Amino acid sequence: MKKTIIIIFSILFVVLFFIIGMFFWPLTAYMVGWYVYIPPLIIAVVSFIALILCFRKSKVGIMIFVPLLICNLLDFSFCMYRYRDCKFHGKAIIVRSLSIHNKEGLANPLGINILTPDYSDVQFCSYNDELVEVFKYGQGKALFSIEQKAIVLPFGQSLLTFAEVFEDYGLYGIMTKKGDVIIEPKYEMIEQLPGCFIVKYNNKYGTLTGEGQIKEKPQYDSYSNEGSFIFVEKNREWGILDNEGKEIVSPKYSAIKKIVRDDRFIIRSGDKYGVIDEKGHTIIDTNYDAIYYDSGYGFRCYYNWEDINIYDKIKRDINGKYLEEETYDGHW
Repeated sequence: MKKTIIIIFSILFVVLFFIIGMFFWPLTAYMVGWYVYIPPLIIAVVSFIALILCFRKSKVGIMIFVPLLICNLLDFSFCMYRYRDCKFHGKAIIVRSLSIHNKEGLANPLGINILTPDYSDVQFCSYNDELVEVFKYGQGKALFSIEQKAIVLPFGQSLLTFAEVFEDYGLYGIMTKKGDVIIEPKYEMIEQLPGCFIVKYNNKYGTLTGEGQIKEKPQYDSYSNEGSFIFVEKNREWGILDNEGKEIVSPKYSAIKKIVRDDRFIIRSGDKYGVIDEKGHTIIDTNYDAIYYDSGYGFRCYYNWEDINIYDKIKRDINGKYLEEETYDGHW
């Protein structure tokens, strides 16, 4: 009878500590700080006490120590077989499987798979705690919903083509065409452009990528969509964003004008004019009183400008090279 009770209690202890181990393994793997040592410390103390009791030939010590030893060996080997490098956040844990060619997936705090490790990379979404970004070689990125346990934005798809802007109580967000919310309604305005989203937050403008990530945080006072580029104004100075919403020229000019060519801009700094290219590199220094674009050769640059009848003019090509200079004092 006593042997039966010992066997039953031993089995119960094995099951109990195995469950505890399954819970603590992924959780403690991501812990940072002194409290990471609490679970193994508890097990070590209990094991030590049980070991002492075993040496005293105590049946209670044997009942505790033997199951603990078996449990730890099984749990350690099982977890090392399954996971390496766990990252914990909110409702889920990113795990990397040793048994499936180092692929990454998603598990809950109990270590139970939510998303089978079958992805080259898994990252928590920076703008939505309910979403996870998953990557596959050759297929790009997809968005996985922890709550729905399903892919809500398929591989290779962009929110610019697969989603739409919606309004809720005066605030705007982005959801897929199936109704899955990707960006919670928190913006005062969202405008969808061919390469990015313009958003307004706290009366400032910024940009989101086609994947919903912040490209330029809301910091601009106004903006102007100029086709392949976006002009942005901050503290009464203008800069340029590319068509994907990335800042390529910081706001530092009094005015910017795009010419017919998409890769040249006439800029004004104070009361002087110059020319820059699409990367912000200077083509013509801001030394002129006026600059006009001429499709025939490039730019007409005026200095010593007194009025329409008195000026010095320099012709420069599209790359800023000097072509010709002339002075006009009202008489030819």
